[in-house]
Amino acid sequence: MRSLSNPDECTIISAESELLKGGCHFNVLKLSLTYSKDDNRLPKSIIVKNLKWGKKLTEKIGLYCKQMLNVNDRETMYLKSYEIETGFYKTFSQYVQGLKVPKVYYIYENVFQNEFKLVMEDLSYCDNGQKFGFSLKKSRICLKQLAMFHAANWMNPAKNVGGKFWDIGGYWTGTKREVLLALVLINTYALLALVL
Repeated sequence: MRSLSNPDECTIISAESELLKGGCHFNVLKLSLTYSKDDNRLPKSIIVKNLKWGKKLTEKIGLYCKQMLNVNDRETMYLKSYEIETGFYKTFSQYVQGLKVPKVYYIYENVFQNEFKLVMEDLSYCDNGQKFGFSLKKSRICLKQLAMFHAANWMNPAKNVGGKFWDIGGYWTGTKREVLLALVLINTYALLALVL
């Protein structure tokens, strides 16, 4: 935003927070902002994602060592997913075609301390936002856009833009996600039958 030290500049005078649902370990907030004067260039609301695990130093060292040795247990996979998310916004989001990607105002990551923070554009104001879910018609549009995104990036490794991503697209840790994976597959086939 702008400097808080100059009274002639627009400043944030209040912020109302709403805790959003979703995420494994992230605390996700929507902040509705009020400024000292009207300025249409500034966002009316932002999304703040914050991950900070309160681990002991010995646990942090052990987790960091496992990450460096590419041990793929549940905790290292979670942390890698946050690295990938911040990496996506840093390096890859500018290349995305066919999907609305939020502007990111601030990114902080400290892998050793298990801290990741994102301050980004709130997309709930968009026509294709999903605050209350999607109609069947809009679901079809979303699936088409997602298919276009995958088609544009098929066999086009993210390494070309310097990103750190999953080798095979996503992660499913042990038995924790197997039931969910089965449901995703069932619902994907059902949606494809509707769309095609």
